[in-house]
Amino acid sequence: MPVSPRSHLDPLRGFPRGRDRFPFGLDLLLPPKKQTQKIELLTGALDRPVVLAYGRHIVGGNVIFQHKHKTQDDRVTLFVALGEGEWDSPERIWVNGRQIDLNDTSIFHFHPGLEGQLGPEADPTLRNQLICSFFPAGFSPQLTFSRTAYAAFNLRRQVTAPGPGFDIRGIYKTTRIRQFDSAGNLTAYAYSFNPAWVALDVLLRRFLFPHGLVNQELPPSVKDRLDFPAWKAWADFCDTDLSINGQIVNRFESHPAFVDSTDLLRALEWLLLLGRAYLLERNAKFAPFPDQPRSPLLAAASDHIASDSLQLARRPLRSAANQFIFRYRALDSGVPCNDPRADFQPQLKEIADENHQDQVGRIIRAEIDLGNSTPERAERLAEYFTRRTRLARQLSFRLLPDTPGALDLLPGDVLTAPASLDYQTTQDYEVLEITDEPDGSRDLLAREFDPSVFVDTAGPQQLLLDCPEPGGGFVPNAPRQRNVLQNASFFRAGVAGQEGADRPLYWKEYSNAGASPAVPGDLEHLLADDRIVLKTSAASVDKIGVRTLWKNLGRLFKPGQFVALAVSLRHNSSGGTYDAEVKLKLDSDDQTYTRSDGSKFDATISAGTLGDSFIIRYVIFQLRADLAVPDALNIFAWSEATAAAPSNFDLELDFLTLTSGRLWAPYDPLEEIPDSAITWDAGTGLYVLPAYLIKEAAPGSDSGGAGATSGGGGGSTGDDFEGGGFGPIE
Repeated sequence: MPVSPRSHLDPLRGFPRGRDRFPFGLDLLLPPKKQTQKIELLTGALDRPVVLAYGRHIVGGNVIFQHKHKTQDDRVTLFVALGEGEWDSPERIWVNGRQIDLNDTSIFHFHPGLEGQLGPEADPTLRNQLICSFFPAGFSPQLTFSRTAYAAFNLRRQVTAPGPGFDIRGIYKTTRIRQFDSAGNLTAYAYSFNPAWVALDVLLRRFLFPHGLVNQELPPSVKDRLDFPAWKAWADFCDTDLSINGQIVNRFESHPAFVDSTDLLRALEWLLLLGRAYLLERNAKFAPFPDQPRSPLLAAASDHIASDSLQLARRPLRSAANQFIFRYRALDSGVPCNDPRADFQPQLKEIADENHQDQVGRIIRAEIDLGNSTPERAERLAEYFTRRTRLARQLSFRLLPDTPGALDLLPGDVLTAPASLDYQTTQDYEVLEITDEPDGSRDLLAREFDPSVFVDTAGPQQLLLDCPEPGGGFVPNAPRQRNVLQNASFFRAGVAGQEGADRPLYWKEYSNAGASPAVPGDLEHLLADDRIVLKTSAASVDKIGVRTLWKNLGRLFKPGQFVALAVSLRHNSSGGTYDAEVKLKLDSDDQTYTRSDGSKFDATISAGTLGDSFIIRYVIFQLRADLAVPDALNIFAWSEATAAAPSNFDLELDFLTLTSGRLWAPYDPLEEIPDSAITWDAGTGLYVLPAYLIKEAAPGSDSGGAGATSGGGGGSTGDDFEGGGFGPIE
């Protein structure tokens, strides 16, 4: 590679480099924090930069035009600027908590941020950047807002709204970007969250082609600055499918938003981190490289190293961070309750280096924003970042001119070099900086290379959070339904290890075939983890499972009420899916409670749908309106595996819940019913809930009793509705 004398090469990387600039020992220049949080609640202000967003986001926007009509039925026209175009499309929009119909052109138009077009808008169903037809007649100037994606609304004021304004939020697929093959041919111009194409778009918009039009063909002078094979290789690296906890996911995605003023260096650093890569300028071309395990390109022996130039050192870690907080917004956090209003919940991943904390006697915190992400991807990036930060061994030396392969060496490449001054041991190092001398020698700065920092696996993910109530939209401080089985031993979430062996268990083993499962041969309670293992791969009893033991649970509900029954479960092997059906049932103690047509209140989790990570499935039933709810209402769960046809793996249950309403809601362990308030009825062999929770007699069809009234809220209108937590019960 031709390099001018005394030139200095230093890669732009998405991870710490050789020299510390931050007090906590990181050399990663990132944009201002919490930018993806700010995009949801933007307000109009002078001198505020136009948002540049990629991927999927929940967006509030800036109000750039507002007009109250005097001749219409108290309607208001609003234009809300979203970001720099061209955007792809809205998924959902809520106004004052209520979702609107995006196809209703009488109230909503979407302008994606194309180049401004002269003339009035004739058909709002077509993508356009014409003068919006919502502009009031005679208003001047009528602008097209060129290159700005905006949403136009024509809304009627709501008497039930908390104020005269409008709370507008939407989920959008944001910027469309160019995608290329390795020869530099444009293969797509479309919405994408691939970090490579996102980084390339930022580089084009802000440096190489800042005055280009939307989707304008790149001129040769710009294409000559790009190493297209390298960009395509990074894009393919990010698109590689990984099997994480039984699910196929892309290796990396990026959903960043630049809300505050951000320089190009920090923007690229952020995107390189999200795609685990580094960027070089090679032969006058910008070339990204995935950061991944790689073989040494050169072995530097004693006869390749200039005399007295070898220096071994350790990067000082006393001021380095030892507690990392990775913040992100969970892209699919609404999946557990099957409600997109709960997507983009703020989450964090914390990794602490306790050994380093003990050594330096203090906690040094560093916070990194990952934008919008998924829990497993956030975990992988967090592990990569923290493991690389802990690499401390450094090496510098001068490579002699006649060393084979010396001129081909680039920052980011790996070489083998001495690990001791006597040259008796060697170690792999990653080149951080190269300085070329006039005599042809090359000064190298390198850091130890450890392939284990590249993490493509993640532990089981279980995202539990509050879900919105039925109906409405983003309603602040909305009440949450309480779980009526909060303290049923393993029928609760997040309290493993808080109970001792003397805690009562409000459940027992069960077989839907009528036999008696053996404990612990067929079924075992993992007390330390507060979980149940159904040993269905080698059980001697057919259709084993568990059931609750409640004498008066039914008094919490009334006829016709909707209830949500949920289970968290997985198979306890590694990889693959559980090959037997799993059944859930709501029934009386004597198992005689049925629908009006004689069928059971049951649901089936299909075979081949459960992986090795916990997943929440729920089903919604409507209790019979023509019959009192049985006092001894209970939950039954079992596997359809038999002794003659065993399952391939054992089944593990974490919790069961029963809630009122049409949405499953997680329960709060702090709201538990004290064990001392629950009594045991030896005659029936069932537990009795305290009197303060229930009516003295079974509820009738009146509006009293616990929970919502019959038919309240949104959801099914039939006998029952089956929905998914992390996936539907089918």
